[in-house]
Amino acid sequence: MFSTNNLSSVNEKAAMAPGERVKAQLVEVKVDDQGHFKTVFQNNSGKLTKTEFMIDPSNPSHNIDAAKASQERIIHILTAFVPESTFAGVEAPDFKSWCGMLIAKLGTAYVGKECELKAVVNKKGYVDFPYFPNFISTEFRPLSWTSNPKYDKYVFPTDTPDVEVDTANAAFDTSNNDVLGF
Repeated sequence: MFSTNNLSSVNEKAAMAPGERVKAQLVEVKVDDQGHFKTVFQNNSGKLTKTEFMIDPSNPSHNIDAAKASQERIIHILTAFVPESTFAGVEAPDFKSWCGMLIAKLGTAYVGKECELKAVVNKKGYVDFPYFPNFISTEFRPLSWTSNPKYDKYVFPTDTPDVEVDTANAAFDTSNNDVLGF
């Protein structure tokens, strides 16, 4: 049997369109099973999921500067909805616990609140935030930002083929039977 119940014309998995001031709402903030901090922003064009990966100081490949930048991005997102003083003095033994404490202090302050995002296309061709704040502005904390065309890309890269080869007239060499497997 076929039914239109529970169907939607909106692609729930579509990526948010990039832009300098994209209107959206923060719809989810959580720490996932691996201990990563995740935020999900959504608007009519799609979703932008931002993941800050778990920081493990005991890992020898741990980069202190990258860890600090990650923590600054998390605080930048959260303080768009509540005062920075809300998170003063939050300390935890590990990244997952620290994020959990921040989320508990945030509560539901973000629910139903509009924000503007600086949503850029990253080097891998995905919609993301710039590496450094400012990239989120709200009525609670209005911010301005500038765009640097060298780093802030708002258009997806276009793939161009290397060289198209005409194979219609190409000779097929069968002299090497090892390649053919018989």
